Amino acid sequence: MLLYLALWQKWLVVRDGPGEDVMDVAGVGLAFSGHVVRIWALTCIGTISRTTKLQAERVVKEGPYALVRHPLYVGNWMIACGLFVVARDALLLVVGPVLVLMWYLKISGEEEAFLRERFGKEYEDYAREVPRLFPRLKLRGVTFDVRRAIGFWTGTKEYQALIGTTVFIVAREMIEVVTRLRMG
Repeated sequence: MLLYLALWQKWLVVRDGPGEDVMDVAGVGLAFSGHVVRIWALTCIGTISRTTKLQAERVVKEGPYALVRHPLYVGNWMIACGLFVVARDALLLVVGPVLVLMWYLKISGEEEAFLRERFGKEYEDYAREVPRLFPRLKLRGVTFDVRRAIGFWTGTKEYQALIGTTVFIVAREMIEVVTRLRMG
């Protein structure tokens, strides 16, 4: 990643001016919104998602799971896309979101096969009502408990993902400053 950041200047979509600031603000906003979506989803599903083994005690249908079946992946996709925007790299902006989406389509398909086998009709009914990765806009039945989200965020290692996002953004900005100083 550091090598990419060091060489990134060659591929920039926007180098200077107000467009640069707009892309930075949009990318940071998108990435941090993705973290909020992840925390919201984790308050509903719990720490069961922090494992490589497929497991589920019930079909989760509340909170963001009322809008989309895989809100954790939606949040991850938002974070990745936000970082692609902050990087302002033409290749990343075009290819990155598609590759990340393809990956999550594969993973979510595997998870859904497991959930269909485990919960049968209950999951089938849920899957018919709620889209896989692109949220519906019906907000009925959607809840968000801010206190629980804050407690969950501080009580798990979810803050590490936020730190990683912040490090990427700061490193990218530092390299940009050094590059500008060298160019005079």
